[in-house]
This record gives sequence, C-alpha cells and structure tokens, in this order.
Amino acid sequence: MEILLRKAGPTDYPFLAETIINAEKSGGQTLTYTTIFGIAEEKAKDYIIQMLDEEIEHCEFSAEAFLIAESDGKAVGAVCCWIEAADGIASSILKGNLLRHTLPKDNFEKAIRLGPIISELHMEYEAGSIQVGLVYVTEAARGKGLVKRLLDGKISELRTGDQHVYIQVFGNNAAAIRAYEKYGFATVAQKTAIHPEINAYMPSDTKLLMKLNTATGYEPI
Repeated sequence: MEILLRKAGPTDYPFLAETIINAEKSGGQTLTYTTIFGIAEEKAKDYIIQMLDEEIEHCEFSAEAFLIAESDGKAVGAVCCWIEAADGIASSILKGNLLRHTLPKDNFEKAIRLGPIISELHMEYEAGSIQVGLVYVTEAARGKGLVKRLLDGKISELRTGDQHVYIQVFGNNAAAIRAYEKYGFATVAQKTAIHPEINAYMPSDTKLLMKLNTATGYEPI
C-alpha cells in the first residue's frame, strides 16, 4: 500500500468528521455527542463539518490541525495535533465556543447540566505544548505503521524546540494505549471519576494523560 501524507482541506471534511466520531468512541460504542448532547451520530457529523468550516485553528475542530494519510486517492487515516493556546486561548475554550455557536440551544444546555459529572475526567492542557488530539486509521489500513508515520509527520511539522508532547486517552482503549506506548508515550497522570453515572455518558470512567519521551520515541523525519 503506497501512502501519501498531506495536509487536510475542505474536501476532507466528511472524512475528518468520521475520524472525530470514531476517535470519540474510543474503541467502543459510546458516543459523547449522543450521550451528553443528545444528538444522533449522523447529525453529529453534520455539526462537526459545520464547525470545521469555521476554520478556527488550534483545536480538534480545525482542518489545519490534521494530517491525512491517503492511498489510491482515498483518505485512510488522520492525525490531529496543535500547539496548545498558541493564540493565548485554551483549546477547550475554542472548542466550547464552537459547540455553543453550532449546536441547538437545548442540546448544548443538556451538556451544561451534565457538567458536574463529566468534568470529573477533565484534564488541563499545558500551554505551548504539542497536543495530540486524536489518531485514526481505517480498519483496512491498520497494521501498516500508519500511526507512527502520521505522528512523525505532524510532530515534525509543529515542533520548533523542546516542547512537551501530550495525548489524553480513555482507559478502556487498550489498543490505542499500546500503540502510543510503542511510539514512546508513557502515562504521567490518571483520573478516575467516582460519579456512579459516568459510564452512561463517557466511554470509560478513567482517563490517562500520556507524555512523549523524546529520548526513545520521536525522531524527526
């Protein structure tokens, strides 16, 4: 399989929406857009495309943050990374503003009411660090080293010095955790929610913060 790595653009919005949805499920079936916002999956994809079209940089709803892996003219994988708070605004605020602007008021207010529950797994990002928002490879393209190629490519693009590189991953996603550990990430923090309803809304009651060990992982390409 011959792979081309390229920047994402507007024609990739449907694939990026699919990528964000699959990453949000974290290897399972729980989709937070449905459980938290009360939005069906197909409608969630439409809203994600609308948010991508706003072209707000430095968060996961920015095509600029994505690198695409393409085979035979078809996207088969993607990675999303950005420099946290590069413009002085936290990515969580940028994302929240986009959701508030795009989603119907009732759906957004539903999420606000659930805030005390879902905030138990919230982890702050480090300003100036490279944040890996997600990595996704289609099932047919897995096992071909695309996770490494995508991470190498996007980190090389963003890295200008000795920034830390982080990724957050739900504890249930064992396959992703193994892949990130193989690349050179190690768990540096963990949060476990205690609210009894957390698993009704999130893929897992545990979230890991992983940091890249540049001595063993990342090598410029």
